[in-house]
Amino acid sequence: MIEVLELRKSYGERHVLRRVNLRVDQGEAVALIGPSGGGKSTLLRCINGLESFQGGEIRVQEFVLRGGAAAAGGPSPNRLQADLLRQVRLRVGLVFQAFHLFPHLSILDNVALGPREVLGLKGKEAEERARTLLHRMGLADHAFDSPRSLSGGQQQRVAIARALAMEPRALLFDEPTSSLDPELVGEVLKVMAELVADGYALLIVTHHMPFAQRVAQRVAVLDEGTILEEGPSDSVFSCPRSERTRQFLQGLLA
Repeated sequence: MIEVLELRKSYGERHVLRRVNLRVDQGEAVALIGPSGGGKSTLLRCINGLESFQGGEIRVQEFVLRGGAAAAGGPSPNRLQADLLRQVRLRVGLVFQAFHLFPHLSILDNVALGPREVLGLKGKEAEERARTLLHRMGLADHAFDSPRSLSGGQQQRVAIARALAMEPRALLFDEPTSSLDPELVGEVLKVMAELVADGYALLIVTHHMPFAQRVAQRVAVLDEGTILEEGPSDSVFSCPRSERTRQFLQGLLA
């Protein structure tokens, strides 16, 4: 579903991603872990086309983003590039760390907005899609509530419903549990397990190691822009090959 090949990203003289290679298949959850500042969130933004990059490729199904091509926030893309970015974003949704729900809209309108404005669905059709997703997330009774009235776990599920409303085949999560109380983490874990069972590809940036162990089949460790190691979750957590990975995990799991 998603393949990253020799990806390089710099901000001036600072190299953020250094020839990163990573693959996420349909029906698979991959956790991206590592020290803060290692390039994890930047990698997600590159995959979703929110950041341009200097070298390498990102393949999303048959669509290919290449190094040096414009992306949102960079130089104005030409029409061909804009169409390419649109196709990528329709297939890969990004769930932001801070949710970014519109506070002046109801939960229902937050979820229906994208299908209506971007996909061109009629109001009733977009609303029906939103209702179906809110029911799936256990939030049907909150359709007309405002985002600020919900708990963190509920807001995270609304953000997931909003991403799903665009009918992507892959989802990128940036620290999905960082602002949640421990008892709410299980809500998000359950939703992600269901998404994997439904065939979605998930790439999850997280510092919550128990969450990564439970949700991901594979783990990739990113530090200073380089993937130190990658493999099945059980293997990486129980017997890491890299000394840097061992140090990182010991600090978090001690």
